[in-house]
Formats: sequence, C-alpha cells, structure tokens
Amino acid sequence: MDILETRFRIVTPLFMGGASPGTTAELREPSIKGVLRYWYRAIDPEYKKHEARIFGGAGKGQGQSSFLLRIDRFQNTVTMKPHTAINNKGLTYFMFPFTLEGGRRSYLEPNAMVRLQFVFKETLTPEDQQRILAAIWLMGHIGGLGTRSRRGFGSFSLQSWQVNNEAWQTMKELPILSNSETPTTWKKQFENGLNTLKKWFYAGNADAGQRICTHAVLGKNTVFKLLTKKFTTWNDCLARVAKDMQKFRKENTGSGEPFGLPWGSSDERSASRIHVRILNLNPKYYALVFRMDGPLRKDAEQDDTILENYMNNLPKSSLEVKW
Repeated sequence: MDILETRFRIVTPLFMGGASPGTTAELREPSIKGVLRYWYRAIDPEYKKHEARIFGGAGKGQGQSSFLLRIDRFQNTVTMKPHTAINNKGLTYFMFPFTLEGGRRSYLEPNAMVRLQFVFKETLTPEDQQRILAAIWLMGHIGGLGTRSRRGFGSFSLQSWQVNNEAWQTMKELPILSNSETPTTWKKQFENGLNTLKKWFYAGNADAGQRICTHAVLGKNTVFKLLTKKFTTWNDCLARVAKDMQKFRKENTGSGEPFGLPWGSSDERSASRIHVRILNLNPKYYALVFRMDGPLRKDAEQDDTILENYMNNLPKSSLEVKW
C-alpha cells in the first residue's frame, strides 16, 4: 500500500468548516478533494478520461477515489473570533462576504502545520502518479483552501512530500518552493515546475495553451505576476493587493463581472479568473497575482480586455511568468 505523506503550512487565515462554519473551523476531506480535482482539471486536457478513476465519480462504472485522505489534527485554531480581529482595514474589500454573516466567522490561524496522508488502495501507474502529484503541487503553490481563497485567504503552502515506494520517481521532477528565499529564486523554480507539468501533460504538443475552456484552466491567457514589494506581515501584503484591485474597479466602471460579481441585475455570476496568493519567503511576505483561462459568459468578450488591463496595471517591477 503506497502512502504519500505531505506537509503544508497555512500562510493566511483559512475559513473552512462543516455544518456550522461560523462556530467551528476545520479542514474537511471533501473540500480538500474538491480543490485537488479543480487543479487537476486545470492542468490535464484529457481529464475526462482519468478524473473518475483517480478522484471518484458517480457515473456508470465509476466509484470511489483511488485514495483515502487522512488529515492530522493540530492546535492552531480560532473559534468564533470576529473577522474584524484580522486587524487591517485594507482587507475589508476582500472580506466583504463575512459582513453578511453577522461579523463573526471562525478560521484556522496562519503558521499552523498540517499533514495530509494519501493512502492509495492500489499502486498507481506512473501516469496516474503524475496526475495526483500535479494536483497536489498546484494546490500547494498557487492554490488555496476555503472561503475567499481566490482573494488570498487560505493560502496553503506545500512544505515537503515523501512516499514509501521508490517507484514514484517523477516526484523528484517537481521542486518544492517553500525554501525559496527571494522572489527571483521562487520565480525560477516555479518556471521549472511549470515546464515539468507541460512535459507530463503536453508531450509532443507544441502549444500547451490551446484548450477549449469549459472550466478554469492553465491556458494561453494564463499569466502569473509576483509582486516584488515585500511586507513583514501577511495582513499588510494582502491589504495592498485589495486596495489596488478596489481602486482599479472604481476607475473602470462596469468591471465587476470578470472579477466574480453578479451580472448586472441578475444573481448569476462567473467565478473570478483572477487569483491572489500570499507567499512567505522567510521572513517576508509577497503577493502572487495570476489570471486563469476560463469560459466567457454570453456576450461578454470585453471581459478578457478588462482582465488583461488589470494584469497590466500591476506594478512594472513584478516578476512575470507566462504559461
């Protein structure tokens, strides 16, 4: 039985819970598996052939996922602490949904360490090993967990991984970036990781960006920008991005829909294709802002232009990585 053991660190407050998320914060297996599935779909153009086998499915002939997920308990939690305890007024823009919940929401505190164990029922093929490793790597480097994870909360940093079977050789091809000390080093290692993913999923395909978008993907318009301004706290780092995004929105009337707001007077909306992630390159904090590819809402070709303008409006000193 193969066991893949991973260690993560919570970088920013993580808002996740069960039936009563306002009173008890906890990591939940279904939620984590959902995030892994999201990132797997984002990277593999042939996900429909393999997703149910790895993550489970409800279709004919499909069943449970190929692994059991075990979550270690830990102590760093806060129960029923007002979200205003996150002491930075600049974060109000990114925390707006919480004001609709009575101003109180429990969260898992930054710096808490979490161990996730993936226990595989059967030995995976090398190709399926790559598929699960890619999902974990993306979640642990550009993804997040819980409410408002696209806006910098729940940044969940992969610290290490190991498996009890030497057959998982391709694991060595993906770098762990948590030990990067500078933005330049992080960028270089991140590019190496993306190149490995392209080799795994787009071998023989000269253009890894040409995908028909029915969901969020890493595609031709995907771009990452690592802001080089450093901060001593995650609060100030995230607040800077929040203020700048709010300023852009105010200066560009009607730009809300591409950022995930409802479509005019309708309750319909598309998930934001702009993601914010906070990196802790000891001892400083930096913001990573990136754009995913995704399906356009009907008659909204201007959305791409708005998102492109926003990304171009980020500081010129940012370190850029294109997919």
